[in-house]
Amino acid sequence: MTTKKPKLQNNPLSWVETKKVEIQGIRLSDVQYVSPSKLKPNPFNQDFFREESAEYFNNLRKDIQERGIIVPLISKKDDTLLAGHNRLRLAQELGLENIPVQYVLDALPKNAEQEFIIKDNLFRRQFSSAEWIALYKKLYPNFDEQIQQETRGGGLKWSKTERSVLLEQEEIANRLTADKIAHDTGQKVSAVQKQLSKYRKKVKENTTKKQSSNTSKASSSKNTVNTVIVEETSEILGKLESKLKQENEKTIRMALKKIDSLKAKLEKLL
Repeated sequence: MTTKKPKLQNNPLSWVETKKVEIQGIRLSDVQYVSPSKLKPNPFNQDFFREESAEYFNNLRKDIQERGIIVPLISKKDDTLLAGHNRLRLAQELGLENIPVQYVLDALPKNAEQEFIIKDNLFRRQFSSAEWIALYKKLYPNFDEQIQQETRGGGLKWSKTERSVLLEQEEIANRLTADKIAHDTGQKVSAVQKQLSKYRKKVKENTTKKQSSNTSKASSSKNTVNTVIVEETSEILGKLESKLKQENEKTIRMALKKIDSLKAKLEKLL
């Protein structure tokens, strides 16, 4: 039995029938036509992905003007977009009254929502290695930490006698791998491996340069003359010379012994 359909502007979800539509394992409503003003951009999409080029928008604008929006946008129940941000932008710009939308019927966990948006963007655009790495840094807060650890030769190298099996399994589960990243982003494992290999090489080169720079600075600092100390020493010796001129030979000889002793101690520091 099908429920009566109220006006779309009041509740675009209330008339959804029991018929199930599935895309990538996510249940969607039938296509509905709603005002572009109802839909909201997803913050995740705005924060994680760059804006397309002017040429891209010009081509998409021309296509929408000629054929309209054919592929429905995907939205959550609260009208927050999951797919179709660029089409929504142009629909608002062109003043379209209604556009096709399918709503996700079930609540999505945060990781599932992110995975959906990432894969949707992957299907629609090409990312450079640098853009993928930037995305990984946002997706995985400890991404750089794990890369640095692997570059330094770290990782899971302890034997089972040095830790419990449970702890070892937990660390393995939490460790970022090419397989995990590929699963989360919808890429091939081989593609992720190439990205990570290139980034590890870059990190290693930067670390080497930094260490070399720090060594150079330390060496430069060590060989730099401390003019303050030199001037103070010169001033002390000048005053001592002036006083000794007024003393007898015995006093002068004892002072020279002290100076020779100090000289010997300082030479040991060289």
